[in-house]
Amino acid sequence: MKTPKDFYILLPVETVSREIDYKLYLSVMLAKKGFKIFLGKKNEIYSLFQNLNSSFAYIDKGFHENLSVEKIYKVIKKNSGMLFHLDEEGAIDFKDNRTIKRRYSKDVFEYCDKIFLWGNHQKKILQHSLYFDKDKVLVTGHPRFEMLKSSLVNIHLNKSNDIKRKFGKFILFNSNTKYANHIHGEDFIHENYGTRIENISERIIYDKIKLKNNIELFKTILDKTDFDIVIRPHPEENIDYYKELFDDSRIHCIYDESAIPWIMSSAYTIHNDCTTAIESCLLGKKPIAYMKNYDQELSPFLPVEVSEIFSNVDQIIDYISSDNDTLFEIPAIINDLFSTQLNSTEIISNEIYNYVEKNCKKNNPTSLGIKYRMISFFKIFFHKIFNYSGHKKNLLSKNKLSGIDNDKFIESKLNSVLQYSSKDNRVILKSIRPGLYQISF
Repeated sequence: MKTPKDFYILLPVETVSREIDYKLYLSVMLAKKGFKIFLGKKNEIYSLFQNLNSSFAYIDKGFHENLSVEKIYKVIKKNSGMLFHLDEEGAIDFKDNRTIKRRYSKDVFEYCDKIFLWGNHQKKILQHSLYFDKDKVLVTGHPRFEMLKSSLVNIHLNKSNDIKRKFGKFILFNSNTKYANHIHGEDFIHENYGTRIENISERIIYDKIKLKNNIELFKTILDKTDFDIVIRPHPEENIDYYKELFDDSRIHCIYDESAIPWIMSSAYTIHNDCTTAIESCLLGKKPIAYMKNYDQELSPFLPVEVSEIFSNVDQIIDYISSDNDTLFEIPAIINDLFSTQLNSTEIISNEIYNYVEKNCKKNNPTSLGIKYRMISFFKIFFHKIFNYSGHKKNLLSKNKLSGIDNDKFIESKLNSVLQYSSKDNRVILKSIRPGLYQISF
């Protein structure tokens, strides 16, 4: 294979606020190597790899039992595609490592051509399994967290300054009690997570306790301090629950793009056991963990371990009232689990290029079936005429995919990435159909 110019990389997006910045950055790095990138909603990417008659690779974002093998892995392999694995949840785990062991299953090692791990910690755990394949595994870190340790963090600077001007000195609470306050209710949780999540009933009860404790915390902060509070709920949470509960002008319930500018502009960040604690650490700001009724069996350990831990409200009031310096050095454990010293995006893009160059045996011209092209025509038509998008009927999808259909939004995000990375104006962004984009040079 002389060049990968007709080789396509497929990148699915499930949660825009968490993924879009780093996936645009990774897309640019891959496009520079000659690949054409399809980036977009999962259902659009799934439709592509079922219809794309060309050399391609899919970058998987995480293994799901009863879904990944039959609907993704086997279909891709049947269509002669390559599989690269970059898990979205590859480091946040429980003490017994149950999440990593489940997400890096035998099927992942069987079907995936290359597996990119977040850190040496995960590799040490997985290499004891019978199906571990050292030739497939590479510790790379993750682009999402690498960006926080580089000039690319400045893509959030303007937004952070705007937040400071609007909200002044505020406390950011990153809520993740989705099992107690799910946007589609408790029956939905049992139906959709019951077979995939262990101890789902216990987790629902635990989240209800956490939610009750958090409400107590909010009321006490409002009563005993002059801080405003910004509640930023998990995308699967019902934000209206908080809005209806509080009518105080000092409390703000916001789900708005990335958490990063909100962390950057806050006086303190508080959570129960949320991944945003890691992002806060990487930004040099020590998070607070409110752990009343803490159950180590039901909470990931790392977000708690890297935080200032409190078990009652009065301790937190004393802490935030004493004007502490929240800046601190990044704990060593984060480097072991996240490999923040690595240039993750460059390593991953180089590894993909080298693997494709060595193993791609055909280079067919791009071909999409008549059915796919007809569906594309009607999707574009309805989107332009009626501003219709399939995910708008589903509140959860609407939260997670906010902005993905907006060409101007994606273009603006891409320009921000280019401004603080390559500054290369040869990047071409093309909207293929609503929620699906092609990025190339």
